[in-house]
Amino acid sequence: MPGAGRNGAGISALRALTGGSVNNLWRVDTDAGHFLLREDGPAWRRPGVNRQREGIAHALAAEAGLAPRILARSDTGDWLVCEFIDGRVWTSDDFGQAT
Repeated sequence: MPGAGRNGAGISALRALTGGSVNNLWRVDTDAGHFLLREDGPAWRRPGVNRQREGIAHALAAEAGLAPRILARSDTGDWLVCEFIDGRVWTSDDFGQAT
């Protein structure tokens, strides 16, 4: 799905990702690298979703090397772009492991 991204970066692939219950997630591959676009999904207004708090926690986790850096986001938090880190979706079994 070729196209022009921000700053002229050519988009070579755009793929919907699964996992998450509130957001729509997209992997965006460009000439400049691989990125994650997160946009609010239909359930984002459910109780407990606080984009301001989420942004602070994400920035702190990224600073500690535990999450990808946020590269851009809207003032309202309804979308953000961060570095893409290849991995897998966690399962409930992962939460029971101490390592």
